[in-house]
Amino acid sequence: MEDRIKWIEGKLNLSLPNKLDLFKNYISDKSNRDVVLDFLNNEDQRRLYIGCDYEDIQVSNNSLPLLDKSIVLVKDATVGRIRKETIEDTVTVYDVSRETVQQVEGILDRVFVPLLVQDETTATEKTLETLHRLASLLQITAGNEKGDVIIPVPLIEIILNSDVSNVIPILESTIIQWTKQIKAAVRVDFEATVKLNNPQQLHEFNVWQDRKNRLNSILTQINGPLASQILNELHNAGNVYAKSFFAIVEDIKQALHETHENMTYLKPLLPYLDELMRSSEGVGVDHHTHHRQTILPLTTSLDLIWRHSRFYHEPRNFKRLLRHISALVVTAAERMIGADILRDPARAHLNLRNALKLCAVFRGCYLDCREKANEYNSAKVEETKGSLQTNKGFVMVTGPFISVHKRQKHCGMFSVNNLNDNKNVAGVWANSPWPARNAPCFNTLNSFMERANDVLDLVQTAHHFKKLECVARIGGVGQGGLDIIVSEIYEKFQSAMNHFMHVTDTNVLNIKKSGAPTPFEQEFFSFRSLIRDLEAQMAHVMRICFDRCVNTSDNIRLLEVFSGISGRESVQDNLGDKLNSIY
Repeated sequence: MEDRIKWIEGKLNLSLPNKLDLFKNYISDKSNRDVVLDFLNNEDQRRLYIGCDYEDIQVSNNSLPLLDKSIVLVKDATVGRIRKETIEDTVTVYDVSRETVQQVEGILDRVFVPLLVQDETTATEKTLETLHRLASLLQITAGNEKGDVIIPVPLIEIILNSDVSNVIPILESTIIQWTKQIKAAVRVDFEATVKLNNPQQLHEFNVWQDRKNRLNSILTQINGPLASQILNELHNAGNVYAKSFFAIVEDIKQALHETHENMTYLKPLLPYLDELMRSSEGVGVDHHTHHRQTILPLTTSLDLIWRHSRFYHEPRNFKRLLRHISALVVTAAERMIGADILRDPARAHLNLRNALKLCAVFRGCYLDCREKANEYNSAKVEETKGSLQTNKGFVMVTGPFISVHKRQKHCGMFSVNNLNDNKNVAGVWANSPWPARNAPCFNTLNSFMERANDVLDLVQTAHHFKKLECVARIGGVGQGGLDIIVSEIYEKFQSAMNHFMHVTDTNVLNIKKSGAPTPFEQEFFSFRSLIRDLEAQMAHVMRICFDRCVNTSDNIRLLEVFSGISGRESVQDNLGDKLNSIY
């Protein structure tokens, strides 16, 4: 191993002695190891964060949430690439824990602030600016740890004991910091992966709910007495930052209105998705009828959202919504199947069929809605073209889009509903056809259905060959030599099945792609090849048995003995002439 990484491991072992094996296992993955090497080799990467929480370890070049215990490696300002000969002198290691922020806040409040209040001569502009910046960072970090958005406020004790000439720059820097915080807080990132995100809930709705909470929190803090006093002081002094910030407050209110609007459109989907999750564990339920009663209004609601929502009418946003909903359908199907399905083929066979019926119902209802929606979309596009020609470019519409000029007038810097890839002109209906069944937004659903069909074939195969064990044990063939052959065929199958279960993941329905074929895909191909050979051997045994049968009743009895295996396609192809003579 590289000497520089060994040096990092040594420092980690001093601070986190029980986590060294976790770190070694973590960097055994190339992508994780590249994060460490990027810090060592890239002059632009100045810090490396290594944090541990219970049995988890995280490494990052940017930042990490406060964990139980962390270390931070920081390069000296004059160092670019770290060399193994000088790493001891050019990299500083800091221990950090959850209590670090509280400890620094305590030192600031109980030591530095009282000193500056008592001795005004030490309160230079640079000192005040540094302390206020530190206090802001501490407030922001403490809020992030709790999952809150904190608008930092200056140190009041120092403000009250400072000259006006020193106070105004501090208040201006506070407003600038607020603006940065607000821009980061209201950003909508639908693709961000949340570690604890509930896979049984609509992620799209949760993102809007989180944004709503952040916006309300920001407005509450801005309307608080201390923040209002800061803004009023700057406004009375004629400061330009206050005027700009008042405009930002109005933009926040507009963003909150848009967030509420998009949540209103999504909310009708939630009861159907909840019912889908609940019914996926139902016992003795007519799943096909029940799921159709749930999914049909779900897809109808999607159609209404697409027709009337400005945001979700855009193809990019609508496809993302479809991707999330189809992923929830897959989650419900996985719950129906259960875990460790290869241990109980009979139960797994029924559950897999029900899960595939659920996916088929969703796909069928979606395609029905898609056909009607695309007809409606084509008619609206033609209607818009006719209106453009009739009115010479001036269009009055009553669809989900208002005029672009009107929308730009009322939408602020945080608006999302005016983002349109199609660049609507004067608010005309945007051409937004529904994606086809094989579109990328349905990759998860299609991959799951393909894998579920493979597993269903695997389960059916296990169920059919399992019957051969009883045939061989009781001598059902009637010939000692043939019974031995059948027993050997079953043993070969059982050996192949045990190997398959040992090599593949416990969850054979895991469809996460990493570029290379999964163990299931590799082993399933080999397994099917072996099964075809065993089926050919069984067809040969059954042909010998058929040749020894003297009448039709004997043939029927033979089919009963080999029930299951006789219905397999490969066996029927090999015994086509014999089966045709019986039927």
